[in-house]
Amino acid sequence: DDILCATGRYCFMEQVARYWAFHVAGGECKGRSTAVECGSVTSCEYATADQPCCAWDADSNLCYPTVTEADYPGLPANEFVSLLGSDAFAAYLNARRDTLYAYVREFDAIFEQQLTGYRLSPDKQSLSMAWVTFNATYPAQNTVEQA
Repeated sequence: DDILCATGRYCFMEQVARYWAFHVAGGECKGRSTAVECGSVTSCEYATADQPCCAWDADSNLCYPTVTEADYPGLPANEFVSLLGSDAFAAYLNARRDTLYAYVREFDAIFEQQLTGYRLSPDKQSLSMAWVTFNATYPAQNTVEQA
């Protein structure tokens, strides 16, 4: 993937899945400051014999979850809406936006803000609306053979 090329696909669900992987499912890995502490985490729902809860990166001295957004199983509707309306998810989205700006990816931050999103009901108990955007480029005019 070329980091300077916008994908043309903007979907807030990708951010939900990433948030889930690193802050919900992988939340026990946060704050572990040594490889031993990191390896001692065994109480996560998604651990298996082949995939522990957390892994240690010796280069950055960082404990991180082994689950990724690809492991996101979906959530029951009430948990999903609760996550969307949470202060923690809002803080994650703000930190993501700030990071995109810091790495000169402001176009992604702007596009994510404009081209995908959701609205919760006033009581934050249900999803009122959601939208995603896909870039599909078609020629302005087809030839007779193409039509």
